[in-house]
Amino acid sequence: MSAAVVLIGDSIRLGYQPIVEDELRERVRVAGPEENCATSKVILHHLGPWVLDVVTPGSVVHLNAGLHDLRRLPESAGDPAVPPQEYERNLEEIAHRVRSAGVAAHRLCLATTTPVDDVRHAAGRTSHRHHRDVLEYNRRLRAVAARNGNTVHDLYGVIGSDPERLIGADGVHLTEAGNQRAGHAVARVIEELLATPR
Repeated sequence: MSAAVVLIGDSIRLGYQPIVEDELRERVRVAGPEENCATSKVILHHLGPWVLDVVTPGSVVHLNAGLHDLRRLPESAGDPAVPPQEYERNLEEIAHRVRSAGVAAHRLCLATTTPVDDVRHAAGRTSHRHHRDVLEYNRRLRAVAARNGNTVHDLYGVIGSDPERLIGADGVHLTEAGNQRAGHAVARVIEELLATPR
């Protein structure tokens, strides 16, 4: 079944998707995979069933990937799961394939990765993400969007406006207030894109 809006992303997306669905349910059908979409590499691998098979030329695709890409894994000598250059290439390929499916370039919305609180995240010792990497991956995302005419949604700025309240105890995931803030922001940008010419 086709969808007017497709949300793609990791656990951050899973947190705000119900809010987006609720806010837009009177206007459009919002779809998104039940599973955590993880890295840009995983998204690219599953782009067919997750996106290309459900979009129409008038659809809006909102993609939020980065926190799994920049995660530094001890078993890989502390290198990111997906290095910045590969992340950028993956986003390029995603943008190309979504456009080839008939979705207008500006209706692919690339969301910047939300902030990481280094102190709180390091205290948990369950993962290895760093705020400096967020900035680098967001820089590359913006470069891809500029080259391809995609819309950038600054979720980094939305959550970074009040990190103490909007980012949870693990320094990465959003609080309920953070999910609400992100969901409202995503719904607004989608409404704006739906109002633009196809």
